[in-house]
Amino acid sequence: NKLILKNLKSKLRNGQKICCMVNFKEINNHLELIELLSKFNNIIDKVRFAIDPKRINHFLKIINLTKKKVKNIEFDVNLMYLSKWYDHQLFVKSLLSKLQKFDGVISFVDSYGSLKPSQVTNFFNNVSKINSNLKIGCHFHNNCGLALANTLAAIEAGCQNADCTITGMGRGAGNAETELLLSILKPEKINLSSYEFDETLEEFKKLKEEL
Repeated sequence: NKLILKNLKSKLRNGQKICCMVNFKEINNHLELIELLSKFNNIIDKVRFAIDPKRINHFLKIINLTKKKVKNIEFDVNLMYLSKWYDHQLFVKSLLSKLQKFDGVISFVDSYGSLKPSQVTNFFNNVSKINSNLKIGCHFHNNCGLALANTLAAIEAGCQNADCTITGMGRGAGNAETELLLSILKPEKINLSSYEFDETLEEFKKLKEEL
């Protein structure tokens, strides 16, 4: 709802952004995407596209055409189904080569939540050797209870952006928990008392139970 988003944007602090996800398989051409995004220009700051990496050429064609018309929205990409191809080195190298001029975050997604930390470490070490310019991210699902461990493994292996959610709220088994990741990494910029954080978690737990 446009009104809800406008109200939300008015409450954001400096540096905070409104982001949304678009399932790329539902977009047929750049005209369709331009029409969709134009409705939310100056409201939405960033769009992330979930795509099958096998469709990367089609994605880049549509995105490049869209960027010529939509100027105020950043674009990121989620490369899905990582567990199916994480160890196919030639495919990974080809994929990164095609994305060399992409200026958004490229997040690798363990869609099925089936990877182990050692596999994640090897993958992101390999990506770091191949790539030196791209903004690399990760997005893990918790089907096997390893989303947090895999996120930490990815960060240690050079991943620059990590997705997480409060209480692990997310589709299916959920994602890495923001509060647990913060408790381990202890970033200096976070100034939130334990009491305040507990209160926040309680509110999110209520939301999760309603879903």
